[in-house]
Amino acid sequence: MYVKALGILLLLSGLIAGLVALYDAGGDARENELVRQWHEERQALLARVEPEIQKDRIVYRDRIQKVREVIVDCQLPDVHISVLRESGIFRR
Repeated sequence: MYVKALGILLLLSGLIAGLVALYDAGGDARENELVRQWHEERQALLARVEPEIQKDRIVYRDRIQKVREVIVDCQLPDVHISVLRESGIFRR
């Protein structure tokens, strides 16, 4: 009697484990589909905005270059350096 009940219990636990595995596989498939859709949407968006990003990069590169050309040597008076030290912004 106990062996029969143990066998039925073992059979049911195997069935439940199999169903859980099938459910997990279905969840992974749904997740993979969502990730694939997100990746496609991201690639489409990047393809659409990439030219604007490149234009902005060129503008900022030119601005940085102009700033580098203008600022060669910047000397702050000692009074300003001491004020910055006291405020904790400048440390030397």
